[in-house]
Amino acid sequence: MTKILPVASGSSGNALLYMTENAKILIDAGSNTKTIKKALETQGLSLADLTHIFITHTHNDHIAALNVMLKHTPAKLYISENAYTEFYGYKDRALTFAYGETVDANGIAVKNFRTSHDSFGSVGYVLGDGKYDFGYCTDLGYVTEEVVKAVGDCHTLYIESNHDVEMLKRGPYPYFLKERILSMTGHISNKECADLVVHLAKRRTRNFILAHLSEQNNTPAKALLETENALFKAGADESIRVLVAQKKNTNPPIIL
Repeated sequence: MTKILPVASGSSGNALLYMTENAKILIDAGSNTKTIKKALETQGLSLADLTHIFITHTHNDHIAALNVMLKHTPAKLYISENAYTEFYGYKDRALTFAYGETVDANGIAVKNFRTSHDSFGSVGYVLGDGKYDFGYCTDLGYVTEEVVKAVGDCHTLYIESNHDVEMLKRGPYPYFLKERILSMTGHISNKECADLVVHLAKRRTRNFILAHLSEQNNTPAKALLETENALFKAGADESIRVLVAQKKNTNPPIIL
């Protein structure tokens, strides 16, 4: 049995647990150690039980907990070769991989793919055995062909739905920050996420978890409505499930 547990999602921190009998994998370590520890405890686990940590990129909302966490876990820490050059403070623990490489994590194949984000070496991941694969892709900038190909056969996808464009444009952020978010190396909008969801729903993906929502420029209701409306208009199968990852660990685990 495989469990997926969103731990933290959004600009203040991002982390997710992927758990099987033999592998206890943390993807990203944003937020703080206390939040991650509490999420593990809900599953009868501790930091010492983690077997692997995979980092997508070096922005603080994806690595903030590492400094404390690494003192309490023997987990193997992985990051892309390019991101490693900016992985200050953790290089003595880090193992690296090349773009497109697959790492065996206690019997779970973890394959990375490049994402377009303003953090050198940014990647997403696909984990699984080819039957019920799980895709993790946030901080996309835009949806590249490489992303679509990488996650095209995933059964469940954790996908960025960062902002509502009109909320962002009318909101309090300074102009330069709005431009960064809207750029090809920023974040994708609810509309861009919904378009990708519709495309993948026509293939194998049955579960979608909308993630990395902006606290200032989005709401869970807006993100969910955009995707659900797009699926309805496309005549998608009603069995397709769409969830929203909450800011902190309030989501129950998803069983694959």
